[in-house]
Amino acid sequence: MQVLNEKYQEAIEAKYSGSTHKDIATHLELPKGTVDDWFRTRGVLSPYYKEFAEEMEQKRKTKIETSLYVKDIEFHFVMRKILVKMNESLEKNNFVFRVTDFFKIWRMQRIMQGKPIGIYSRVCPCCKKQTTYSRFGK
Repeated sequence: MQVLNEKYQEAIEAKYSGSTHKDIATHLELPKGTVDDWFRTRGVLSPYYKEFAEEMEQKRKTKIETSLYVKDIEFHFVMRKILVKMNESLEKNNFVFRVTDFFKIWRMQRIMQGKPIGIYSRVCPCCKKQTTYSRFGK
């Protein structure tokens, strides 16, 4: 983002954090009309605010994706430990662990993260094309 004077930068950050134009004007000791004009469609700060909001949104998405990736790694690590423990109990007690139990845990994790739990394909009855779609948890 281009370098702006301090008042403009404060106004953009305050608006992004949810402050009203009135709050921004009070904080910057300016008339509310001036702040309104800055953020109008063709106002001085309108393009800068849009750019700032897009940058912040991209940072937020990156942070979420990184967090989900770390959670996936942690999940697999924990599941590996559980499977090792279950394998030990299998040898001792003749306990039977079904693959469906592991699948239920995996599916529950995917649903909690809002990720698809399966990818399916079907033939469209109208156009006879093969289509692929994801199914999300209920």
